[in-house]
Amino acid sequence: MQLIKLHCANNSRFRLGSGSLQEADDIVHSDTFFNAWLNAYVLLYGSQSVSDVLHVFQTGDCRISSAFHFVDVYRQEACQSTLYFVPKPLLRRLPDEGKEATDGSIKKRIKKLKYLSLDLLHALLANVSVDAEGEVRFSTDLLERTIFADEYAIHETDIPVELLEHWTEIKKLQFRYFIDSPKVVMNRLSAKSDDVFYQTDCLLNWQRCGDWEFRPGFYFLMKPPDDIQYANRLSAALNLMADEGLGGERSSGGGFFEQVEQANFCWELTGAYAMLLSLVLPGATDNLEQIINYQAIVRGGYVGTTGIRKKQTRMVSEGSIIKLPFEGSVIVDSPTASPASYRYGKAVYLQFGDGLL
Repeated sequence: MQLIKLHCANNSRFRLGSGSLQEADDIVHSDTFFNAWLNAYVLLYGSQSVSDVLHVFQTGDCRISSAFHFVDVYRQEACQSTLYFVPKPLLRRLPDEGKEATDGSIKKRIKKLKYLSLDLLHALLANVSVDAEGEVRFSTDLLERTIFADEYAIHETDIPVELLEHWTEIKKLQFRYFIDSPKVVMNRLSAKSDDVFYQTDCLLNWQRCGDWEFRPGFYFLMKPPDDIQYANRLSAALNLMADEGLGGERSSGGGFFEQVEQANFCWELTGAYAMLLSLVLPGATDNLEQIINYQAIVRGGYVGTTGIRKKQTRMVSEGSIIKLPFEGSVIVDSPTASPASYRYGKAVYLQFGDGLL
């Protein structure tokens, strides 16, 4: 498995739609990422190449996760460590009757957390157990960890020891914002403005803490294809996508990446359970009873710039818990044969639960 970082400039803006102009995502879902990548591939190698590369994804020879946040920790222009965040798994915690009896806000504070660092997720999933009702639960106390802006929890080993003196300041850092920008609707016949509306975008900005600097960006996991030709072509298309931009508002400077960096990724845990890191559309061979804890998400959108609406599809979201094996699928979701549009729903996951039934 490869881990691919998409570095962002300071104050990078992304328009990642989530159903309406007033709603926006702060991660790049795998189906959106797949379509942007496929469009870049077509620009490089032509529309006749789509069927071949699509087959690589449909068979599972190549898989991609959604793109989540990472934060590079810099000191004097040298990267000291990197925080990789993933969605909080859809697991419930074993109750601590003593604490919860005296502090009724514990459940609310845990619910407010959206993301965990990979190291913290590893510690959490390494200590799961099955309760008396047969439900998989975790025992890690997330509220004892360092938390950014009430939503990002990290493990103590994630940051250099020298940063301990800035512990209080670190907890207040906010490297991801949602901003509302006023827009004007223009009447094409009269060339006059009819109404004002607000559009929500996601903004990633660098944060300083003493002589340390935190630089956010996006990363995703990828199982590269075995065929070296397709691997090289996909790498070239990814670089083009970084230059072309991702999401909306690209004509006004949104959605661009400064650099693409690749590294190897290894996950040590094994087991019959897994946490999803991509949107998944169950395939014909998948057993729906293998989906343990899940949250459904409705995906729609448009076919390129044609104005044609895609078919709405209900998918299993990132952070959901499944039992293996589980494959997912890739389907055609455009209402017309031409132009065609595809909905990527293959499963990318992190295993856990070795020894659990």
